[in-house]
Amino acid sequence: MAKKISRRELIKNVGSAGAATLLTVPAVAKQALTQQTSQQTPEQAALERVLSQSSKALLAEHENYQAEITAGEMIVQFDKRYGSISSIARKGDAFGTNYLGNETNTPGVDPSDSRFTGDVVTTVWGLLGELQPPKLGQNDIFKMSGRWKHERTGKSAETRHVSFRNDVFTVKYDGPASEDEGIRSYRLNMSYRAAEGSSLLWDIEIENVTSQVLEIGELALPLMANDDYSELYYEPGGPAALSGGGDVDFNRTPVRQKLIHEQKVLAHHFIAGHSSYVLLQRPLGDAPFLLVHPTMDTAFECTYKEQEAAFTAHVQGWRGPDLLAIHSWATKNLRRWGSNPWVNGHTSLVLTPGEKKAYQVRFALIPSYEAIREEVYNAGNLGIRVLPSMVVQEGTDALVELKSKSDVDKINLLSDNITIAKQQRAGDKTLLTLSFKGRGQKSLKLHYGDGRWTNLHFYCIEDIGQLLRARGKFVFDREFYKDPDDPYHRFHGFLPFDHRIGSTFLDSDEVWEVGGSDESGFSESLFLAEKNVYYPAKEEVDALEAYVEDCLFKYIQNPHTYEVRASLYWKDRYPSSGWGHWTKERSEATFRSYNYVHPANIYHALYRIGKRYGLVTRKKPEEYLRMSYHTCMRWFSTGPWRHIGLMEGSNAIHILADIQREGWKDEHDKLLQQMKECAQQMIDDPYPYSSELVIDQTAHEQVYFFTKFFGATEKNRKTVQVLKALRGGNQPVWFRYGNDKRGDICCWYNASLNGLALLDSFEDSGDPDSLIKGYAGVMSVMHNVLPDGMGFNHFICTAGIFDNEPPRTFESGSGLWGFLQSAKSYVVKDETFGLVGFGCRVEGSGDQIAAVPKDGLNKRLRFVDDKVDIEATQGEIQRVVWSKARHSLDLDMDDSTGLAKTAALTIQGLEKSDYKISFRNSSKRVSSDGALTIEAPMRDARNIKIQKV
Repeated sequence: MAKKISRRELIKNVGSAGAATLLTVPAVAKQALTQQTSQQTPEQAALERVLSQSSKALLAEHENYQAEITAGEMIVQFDKRYGSISSIARKGDAFGTNYLGNETNTPGVDPSDSRFTGDVVTTVWGLLGELQPPKLGQNDIFKMSGRWKHERTGKSAETRHVSFRNDVFTVKYDGPASEDEGIRSYRLNMSYRAAEGSSLLWDIEIENVTSQVLEIGELALPLMANDDYSELYYEPGGPAALSGGGDVDFNRTPVRQKLIHEQKVLAHHFIAGHSSYVLLQRPLGDAPFLLVHPTMDTAFECTYKEQEAAFTAHVQGWRGPDLLAIHSWATKNLRRWGSNPWVNGHTSLVLTPGEKKAYQVRFALIPSYEAIREEVYNAGNLGIRVLPSMVVQEGTDALVELKSKSDVDKINLLSDNITIAKQQRAGDKTLLTLSFKGRGQKSLKLHYGDGRWTNLHFYCIEDIGQLLRARGKFVFDREFYKDPDDPYHRFHGFLPFDHRIGSTFLDSDEVWEVGGSDESGFSESLFLAEKNVYYPAKEEVDALEAYVEDCLFKYIQNPHTYEVRASLYWKDRYPSSGWGHWTKERSEATFRSYNYVHPANIYHALYRIGKRYGLVTRKKPEEYLRMSYHTCMRWFSTGPWRHIGLMEGSNAIHILADIQREGWKDEHDKLLQQMKECAQQMIDDPYPYSSELVIDQTAHEQVYFFTKFFGATEKNRKTVQVLKALRGGNQPVWFRYGNDKRGDICCWYNASLNGLALLDSFEDSGDPDSLIKGYAGVMSVMHNVLPDGMGFNHFICTAGIFDNEPPRTFESGSGLWGFLQSAKSYVVKDETFGLVGFGCRVEGSGDQIAAVPKDGLNKRLRFVDDKVDIEATQGEIQRVVWSKARHSLDLDMDDSTGLAKTAALTIQGLEKSDYKISFRNSSKRVSSDGALTIEAPMRDARNIKIQKV
């Protein structure tokens, strides 16, 4: 029998040549390598054997559980030592994935101060004297003398009584614990039992055993998910990382990615009262999922972690379990969140002597994302669906569907300028039409049932078109660097901006942030170039050309070899310097593949600006396209990441198309071959979603578009599944809706880049879940742009922070590039609301549908049911009327920039026929195979009519 090994030993023992050879050489070379089996090294053979095994078999050795409950397809295992749940898995699961964390899959945790699933964390107010009724005098002190004191099950082992009878697992804490932070103020009784379907009920009862009023200011339930990805990156029993950050060991990457996607889970949270839930799912994205949600009179008001706890002190890289707080007043006070409370507020539980309070939490295996709403609804709470997004422009509607046993009793408006334009009951659903005014969070508290509540939090922003223009002006006015004496050659480069000090800055502990390269260095120029494709401004284009000539294509990128250096800025190191203090030699390194995609896209944008508006003067448009081509060729042949997905990497497909359009056959064929080899790696690798980090979301966009472009249908389908898993169950709160799970980082560039892929998938499949996940994510990045043009990189939703932190521009350009690539209006027929405009206002009359774009660009529009697509490459669409019966279009066009001399339109999805095209005083008849291209002087094209004849 083969020796069983741990996952860490498995990774450590993978040979140094195996994965690197198999996954980083071109497909032709790989085929040759496969044929030459006599030349295969033992390490390569070992790796192939490992990858051919299921991850379940690789991790077969597990801990010995002492108790087990079977509930339908759910198998729940308990550890009597701690009175906790150590495993929830599905019967017959091919991967045998445990959704929960334990000592085996999260090595290094300290059970003596545990936060396992099944533990309870509380903080009580310890009175130092008898409670006296407070007086109401002006100078009376209302706070009774006392202090907060932690009481936890993890410190109460001596009073823990565990039993397992008749398929009920019972845990009781009775009697004062002797440990300082053990339970002394209350009696705790808990039980677990199988329930209907594949579900488990966790019942909790707390009884005040003191002789005084007991205030429990924190009552939190740890949910320890199996999400310690970092365990795969550390030596067994040692502090040193096997690899990570910029030192990725690609020999181990395939095994790591296999284990992450098949054995680990993502945890998606919606914490907003009684309708709260947590969704645990494999990053692979396949069902079933584990849903954890409160039932009865149980509501979660906050979620946070305890990173300073002894439980996680010796776990490398893991942030600890999530604490689902039923009450969190003490947490707010102790962590000093007084001026920055979390979104739902913070409360305490007050019990009189002998008084009891019961709670219940349910674990259920569910078959789909749609089942979340059904399970929450069946528990007597609100199954929530929101269209089209929860970051909402002023002057547009948000539609809310609340599936509930009874109508909503009352809605409290917790923020200013919220309008409930419509509220109606339709069957078992309450339907709301909302609109907002004034930037900021817009919160509503919904009351229903017998005292239950759920909060909805939206975020209102100004007109997107104006925000994009303001951002462009801000970059030009405030971030374009004009010091010709800069010793690091940053003259006519773009610098990052710190909102806190109201200025650009020249120095950073991470030198690349101010060094002109990397995501942060290219951020402003990338956005500004792409913005000017849609909203050209002559002074901004002039600045971009000066940037290319004086900085980018002179000092950042070698104009002869097309190599891109890591940073213009560098530092002399101190003995105490951190990794980010790069030396001059390190700053000159050119191996980072990611640094090539951004300039390639900048040059491509300048090519399109020149072609469309004739605004480039220092080079011809074709010269910029040739620079983009050469940069792409370097990109696909440089560094260890050349054949994995890169942010914005999908644009290589558009660059290739423009090269073909220019008739450059040799260049087209060479770039196509490089792209094919890259795509083949993505097809061959079971999980081609790695990056520089332990787990990331940067590869997926390019993987999706490359596998689609090269016809790898199955890998493309799998990538969509993985993309959707990153966004979970569409958690209906503005900073999570449509956002990938990246810790507590929200509205980051992956929201729009991966949203771009999901929207494209929706257009192919018609899957409404892809539409919501994609559109809401794309919209969320616009939260980061202020009316004055400041553009933040991301938002942190962590309780106690809840802000754009740090308040710098950093990598914001990639997110806005993704928005510009994605922005589009969709006319959708929804089963509940009828015609709905995603990014547009929709009116229906008879067989006609009128759409007024409000997506920020007014360049792209799709009538989804009829699969009719309209794109304006020059000019802006003001209004479109579509008649399916007459197969006609009536378009109003405009140009807000004054620089588009021609209206240029392409229309796809028409019936094959002849069409009459009319504008101003002229008309013509054309034949179409389903597509039309229209160009006309802007002065004549204010209204264009297209009629089938």
